[in-house]
Amino acid sequence: MKTTKTKTKAGRGAKKGQKIKRQNKVTKIELLLYLLLALTILAYASTRSAIFSVIFVIEFVILLVDETRHDIKTQGVKKTAKETIEAIAVVLIVWLAAIVILGNTTPIDVVPSCSMLPKLRIGDLVILDRISNMSSFLAYHHVPVVNVSPEAYSAMLKHISSEYLAFYAYLDNNESKITYLLSPGEHYSIGLYNTKCLSYYSYTNQENEFYKCKVSNSTQDENLIKYSYGIGNAIVNNEQYLVVYTKSITIANTTITENYSNPIIVYSTLPNDTFTGNIVHRIFAAIRVDNEYYMLTKGDNNPALDLEFGNYPASQKQVVGTVIAKIPWLGYITLAFKGGIDTTGCNQVILHSS
Repeated sequence: MKTTKTKTKAGRGAKKGQKIKRQNKVTKIELLLYLLLALTILAYASTRSAIFSVIFVIEFVILLVDETRHDIKTQGVKKTAKETIEAIAVVLIVWLAAIVILGNTTPIDVVPSCSMLPKLRIGDLVILDRISNMSSFLAYHHVPVVNVSPEAYSAMLKHISSEYLAFYAYLDNNESKITYLLSPGEHYSIGLYNTKCLSYYSYTNQENEFYKCKVSNSTQDENLIKYSYGIGNAIVNNEQYLVVYTKSITIANTTITENYSNPIIVYSTLPNDTFTGNIVHRIFAAIRVDNEYYMLTKGDNNPALDLEFGNYPASQKQVVGTVIAKIPWLGYITLAFKGGIDTTGCNQVILHSS
């Protein structure tokens, strides 16, 4: 009888050892999947290729299925379900706490492009604070506010396409070759162009027709907002360039110059806007129409205002919140799921120059 008991204990020990080995084997698989996931995120961060976002989603699903299968096998269905519910509850509690503390139903967002370099980088997770009183917010941050009559603002909206103007440089001997970036010493002239016209010819691969989009400066005479350009500096692929950018705007005889200390906001776009999704840009100025405020915004790394590229001024109702902090890299997880990141301008930084 004693011998039998010894054999039984030894058999149980052997089975337990085999079980531990199987668990260790699964753990190694999980570690491998985590490593592949991390490498995919790094590859996506460096290349911004949509193929890595697809690979990321596939790897994530495989990891999720593998961990769930492993947990059910080692812990049982009930315990796995309980732990899953607890994990979801923790996430929800943290999310609700952030909403309560920040007073914002959307307390976080992700920077999806390079338009805010060098202040914000693509993939940054931004923390948002709610703007409870737009008038006080703008006054506190010393944002220029211009009062405009409802009639004047309505007239602008009816002819909004006339505001889609931006300055570009063109080579003296070829008006079809336009750019906002110039090599030092290059001979050029500055012209005002209709950006919707440029987008059309660019989309149809007719860049040789860009000269047709050039308009006279007097085109702005009847506009509510008038633009003035400046020549600054930019770094592109570690080389120095000159850049043509919107330096100031004039509204109702009030001239406002770009100020990089103005707050950064996140606003939701309208169906007819050129830029889509939530935009993370800095306020250039604000227009007050009666008791409503409309934000004129611009990316630090963009040569012109959002309005010049085809976005309506963002109403205070469209403003999701103001950026109060950032967490680098974490946003890449969200971007990897979305795919199709705008990489325009990621190789350049427009320097803060007058």
